Amino acid sequence: MARTLVEQLADFAYDVKIESLPPEVVEDCKRVLLDSVGCALAGLDFDKGRIGIRAAREMGGSGEATIFGASYRTTPIAAAFANAESINALDYDSVLPPGHVAPYVLPGAVALGEERRVSGARLIEAIAVANEMSYRFGRSMDYLRNPTENGMQVAAVLGFTSTVFGAAAAAGMILGQDREVLANAIAIAGAITPVNSYRSWMNNVPNSSIKYTPPGP
Repeated sequence: MARTLVEQLADFAYDVKIESLPPEVVEDCKRVLLDSVGCALAGLDFDKGRIGIRAAREMGGSGEATIFGASYRTTPIAAAFANAESINALDYDSVLPPGHVAPYVLPGAVALGEERRVSGARLIEAIAVANEMSYRFGRSMDYLRNPTENGMQVAAVLGFTSTVFGAAAAAGMILGQDREVLANAIAIAGAITPVNSYRSWMNNVPNSSIKYTPPGP
């Protein structure tokens, strides 16, 4: 029987092993991770980063996941929320189609990986899959922006919510989900993802606080 698209995505994520990844992919995953931590630390001096940490504290709970730049640990959900917001606070995080992928896919994998004490190799595998999957979805859509004399011409529908598939796959890999559970997780993520609404908000101020879809949630 033919595998559904969701099952094929789950197979792709499940079968990835670091030994099969090109060396340049492994190196770039490390770079994205290091770059994201740097962006998060810089973002703590700005409203988006500070608000993200305050929101994480309001969530309460304790755990083994680190909020970058903070002196305490919390639950993976709270840490992922705060780190996603601070990584994206300055808009300096790494970019590939459909745009700012790292803040959406990396914090959850890192937080869960720290709590579960997974190997560095497993985290690299999850980062690679999350970025590749998000890139493929991004490339399938009209994400281009063309400068004009009067500003910027962009697509009617624009946003980064397709990264939800990469985020779900990365989290599932860290959690050690089997093929069936991983497929279900990816499908559920797709079912509940918000619409790409950045086009409606991109001209508002302060753009840095409301742009795209907030990566934390």
